[in-house]
Amino acid sequence: MHDMFEAVNVVLRQHPEVGAYNQTI
Repeated sequence: MHDMFEAVNVVLRQHPEVGAYNQTI
């Protein structure tokens, strides 16, 4: 589960605009 969270963090760092969208979920 932690590894999955880390992977999501990497993606969010590469695509900051996705962060706002992710918070709506």
